[in-house]
Amino acid sequence: MGCGVKTIWLCLLLAVTARAETNAVAPAVRVAEPAPRFELSDLAGKTVKLADCPSQAVIVCFFLSGDRPSERVMRPLATLQSEHATNDLAVFGIALDSGPASALQAKLTEWAVKFPVLRFNMEVVEGFGGISAVPTTFVIDQNRNIIQRYVGFVDVQQLKTDLKVIWRR
Repeated sequence: MGCGVKTIWLCLLLAVTARAETNAVAPAVRVAEPAPRFELSDLAGKTVKLADCPSQAVIVCFFLSGDRPSERVMRPLATLQSEHATNDLAVFGIALDSGPASALQAKLTEWAVKFPVLRFNMEVVEGFGGISAVPTTFVIDQNRNIIQRYVGFVDVQQLKTDLKVIWRR
């Protein structure tokens, strides 16, 4: 049985292809981090806890009231929250502002934000892995795991896609 040049090349090609496939790097598996179990005060001084929404998906947005990109995220979040006013979604804003609550409330009224806005503390900021830019938005599933972190502007359509993934589980 003769072995021609074409057959040798074919065997070499198959061997190289098989070796490349076995050496291929598998895509990285990302394990969701648990969200910090925060307990913060809203602008009226009432304590709000993550534990208050046990079976809901949660969106948390760290923002500054004088920041244009923060406004571009907070306004659509207000709409998203009102669209899902049932028990399947909770939205929280965490204000990084240090000014008076009245100034922050005026901005939130202008933005039509009706979801709870909380005052930050460093323990919570560090619990979320630190905030390097505003806005920074987190999507948290019903098991209290952070499934997405968006630094800077995030389109509300992307958040809706994330929520659909959570609600399909």
